[in-house]
Amino acid sequence: MNSEPRMARATRAVLQVLLDPESQHFGLQIARETGLPISSVYPILVHLQQADWLESDWEDIDPVIEQRPPRRFYRLTAKGFQRARAASDAQGAIPPVWNVQPGRATP
Repeated sequence: MNSEPRMARATRAVLQVLLDPESQHFGLQIARETGLPISSVYPILVHLQQADWLESDWEDIDPVIEQRPPRRFYRLTAKGFQRARAASDAQGAIPPVWNVQPGRATP
C-alpha cells in the first residue's frame, strides 16, 4: 500500500515532531510531544510507513539491563522529509494537539 497520507491535524502534528533531526523518535515520545493518545499515534506511524514516508529500526538494548523493552525508532525517509516539509510550509506551525478540547476552538 502506497497511498498518500491525509494531512489531518494529528498527522501534521506527528510529522512536525519527526521533522526534528536532533532527536530519536519513538511512539510514546511522539505521543507526549504532540499530546495525542498513543492509540492515535501508532496508526499514523503505520500509515506513514506504508506510504514510504517513514522507516524504522528497533533499538539494540538488553531489556534486562535497561529494565524496559526495546523502542522502535522512526525517521523520515527522503520522500517523507520532502513531503512533511512541504506540508509544514503550506500549513504553518501546528499548535500542540493538547490545546484542542472537544467542542472548543483552539485559543
